[in-house]
This record gives sequence, structure tokens and C-alpha cells, in this order.
Amino acid sequence: MFFNKPKAKYNFLNDFDNDVYNLFRQLLDNRDELIKLIEFTPIVEYQFKEWGKGKREDSNLLNAVRFLFISNFGLYGKPNTLRIGCVNPKKQILSVIDKTFDFIKDCYFFNTDFRKFFNKCDYKSNLDKCFCYCDPPYLGTDNNYSNSFTNEDSNDLFNTLEDSGVKWAMSEFDHPFILDQANQRKLNVIYIGERQNINNRRVEILVTNYENRQKSLF
Repeated sequence: MFFNKPKAKYNFLNDFDNDVYNLFRQLLDNRDELIKLIEFTPIVEYQFKEWGKGKREDSNLLNAVRFLFISNFGLYGKPNTLRIGCVNPKKQILSVIDKTFDFIKDCYFFNTDFRKFFNKCDYKSNLDKCFCYCDPPYLGTDNNYSNSFTNEDSNDLFNTLEDSGVKWAMSEFDHPFILDQANQRKLNVIYIGERQNINNRRVEILVTNYENRQKSLF
């Protein structure tokens, strides 16, 4: 979402996943070295599967490459099967490296629990100019994330966002708990559309604390 909208004057990005945070830090701090490693790391099934099982490397740079590979080279986005076909994920990654660097070079990055995030930002003198987009691990998708959300986490996230005082939007699936919370808190629910994978079909929604005149994002 961040890369598909105009940038704000000040941009604060937070992700609790250490691999996500490390990837952006390595791109900012060691761009040339990261590019070389991506270019020269062979696409080997055995190595891909070892990474997919959780094997980590000895340096932050190599772990950034590891994360890129398991995120982009897997069949259906899964790290357990190497995708084979008329695709070149390495070429695609390299084609956007410089553009990505230019987009994030003046951003603020955080790697903290969402409950602590707002306490790290000086924003309360400009509440009317602030907006927070939140993309948590979707409730009920435990097998897709290393740090999966529970009902308690989702409840805390709603509380944290509402207590922040800013306008906000949160992506989720139409999970009964999420819909119930949105109804109890008198929040707006926008139905985005259906997302389907091998195992299931889910409806993605956007929950907001402000009125959106769009009935759908399609």
C-alpha cells in the first residue's frame, strides 16, 4: 500500500517482522552490496528449501537476500516449493531496487510492537494531518505468519488505533470477530473483494474510523 500512493510530507513505517525491517535497512545502508548478492546468488532448490524451513545466515545482508528469495521465488508465495516457469523474479527484484531506494530514503523506520508505535512518534500537534494505514496479520491465517494475531491482539489494535486520535484504515478479512468489533465500535466497513488461494476463499475488507463515500474499492 505504501508504494502505491503519493508520499506524505513525513512517512513513518513500522513492521514487527525482523526480516521486513532488515531488508529495508540493508537497502538503505548497503544498497550496492545487496544488489551484487542478489545478482550472484544462484537459484538452487536445496538452498531455497533450507531457507524456507527457517535456516538463517550469519550476516544481515545475506538474511536480506534470503528473505527476498523465499518471498518471491516460491510457488503461490509459499516458501516450501520453488516456482518453475517462464518467470524471472531476480530480474524483477533488481528492476525496482533503485526506485525503491529513492522512495524510502527519507522515511522513518521502526521495528516494534504496534502497542508501542504511537509513543515513539511526535504527532499530536498535527492530529488533523495524520493518517495511519494498518495491515496486521489477518485473523484466522495462523499458518501464514510467524507472529500470528489472536483475538486479544486484534482487540488491542482496535484500542490502540482509536486511542491515537488520528484517522486510520485497517485491512482485514471478514472474520466474525473483526466484523463484530467494527459494529460495536461504530466503525465503517468497506468490502474490497474476494481473495482466493489453493486452500480457501476469503473476502477482504477495509475498516475505517472515518466515512468513506466509496461503497467499494472496485
